[in-house]
Formats: sequence, C-alpha cells, structure tokens
Amino acid sequence: MNSSLAGIAQLVEQLICNQQVEGSSPFTSSRCLFLGDFQSGQMEQTVNLLLLASVVRIHHLPPVLDYGVMLDSFLDNQSDLISAVGSVLSALGEDLGRSGLCGTPNRVARFISQFAVVDSKAENTSLKRLVKLFDEPSLDGSDQVVSVECIPFFSLCEHHLLPFFGTVSISYVPSEGRILGLSKFSRIVDHFSKKLQTQERFTESLASFLFENIPSLWLKVEVEAEHMCMLARGVKALGSKTRTRVCKGSLNERLACE
Repeated sequence: MNSSLAGIAQLVEQLICNQQVEGSSPFTSSRCLFLGDFQSGQMEQTVNLLLLASVVRIHHLPPVLDYGVMLDSFLDNQSDLISAVGSVLSALGEDLGRSGLCGTPNRVARFISQFAVVDSKAENTSLKRLVKLFDEPSLDGSDQVVSVECIPFFSLCEHHLLPFFGTVSISYVPSEGRILGLSKFSRIVDHFSKKLQTQERFTESLASFLFENIPSLWLKVEVEAEHMCMLARGVKALGSKTRTRVCKGSLNERLACE
C-alpha cells in the first residue's frame, strides 16, 4: 500500500473508530474488507469508503453494525444515485461529457447521501447514545431555565429537494436534578436535520425526542430557517424566514412557554 492510500486508510479508521464504545472498534470486524479495498489502489473505492465513514458519523451509527454489509448496500445506492443524477442532466439537454460536468453526478450523489434513510432500529440505537445526562442536585425543585440558542443546522425540503437552513434554540426547566450535556444538543439537532422533511416536522420530532429523554417540567424548541424553495423559485421572497415553535409540558407551563 503506498503512503497516500495508507494515510487515507488511517483517516477512515479514525473516523469510524470515533464511534467506539468502551474501547471496542467497529473497524475490527471489517478491517480486512476495508484495507483490502485500499490495497487495490482504486481511488473510486477510496472515496466511497471516506463517504461511508462520513455517513456513519453524520448519523452517529452504533459500533455494532456490520460495516461490510453496509458498504455493499451503500455502494449499490451510490451507483443508483449517480445514474439518476446523470439522467436528470441528460433530460435537461446537457452534455455529460463536457468538462464542467465531469464528476458532477458523483458530487451530487455524495451530497444527497448524507440524507439517506437509516434503518429505524439502528437510528433508535444511535439516538439513545446521544443522550448523556448528568446529576445536578442543586436544580432539584428549582425553576431555573436552561437555554441553548442559535444551534446551526442544514436540512433538505422533501417537497422540492431544496435546502432549508437556519438555527435551533432550545429551552427547558430540568427536573429530577438531572441535565443534558450541552454538546449533546448540537449533536441531536444535527442528527434530526439529516432527513428529507419539512421544518414543521423537524421541530416537532426534535421537541418530542428531547422531552421524552430529558427529565424536564417544560421544554421549548424554536426553529428559524430560510428556505431555498421560497428564495430561489416561486415568489422568490428574498430575506424571508420561517419560524416554528413547539412547547412541551403542563398547560400552565406551556402557556408560560408561549
């Protein structure tokens, strides 16, 4: 294996091993499969492996998955995506052979892959791993509000396959003397954003998950976003933003949240 491929192999291993739990590495069981591909010197395979590693990290997949099987399925999907993008460009009358479009189907396929549907069982497992609660006895019985604001996100509208992006702000009153680690808010937001969806469903699913998994008296999730389907097509409402808000808790607490 030459030095450049060895370096890439090490990077992929580091990326995937960052998902390890208690020192176990998902790379161990599939190491021969992965490194065998690198030894072949096929750069296309190298790029696909790097992309697979990024998908693993984006969706915070657990280390118990069979990455060898996952790779086969992933490569099949990539091939279908690349072909589909090429068909769209051809339908637009473009010449896929011209220099400006060289590699475009591959690049678009790689972009779309980050929004790939993840097996529901694997998703549930990965989501649970994102919840890290800490004991904070001083907050037991307190009405202190914890707010984490302006968490950036990027998602894809399912109606037009155009991006919408903005910030998420989360507030909650802890109960049972337990709090969520602050960095986990960003990770959870990132996880829920990597889907084809609407802003309304994104806000609701995020609030529901947080309220179900964080001991809290009430919780609010507010999302402010710009939608390319409004900015680049139709009315072309430049500068417009959409704000959605979901509150969870008892009636009085929800009224206060409003």
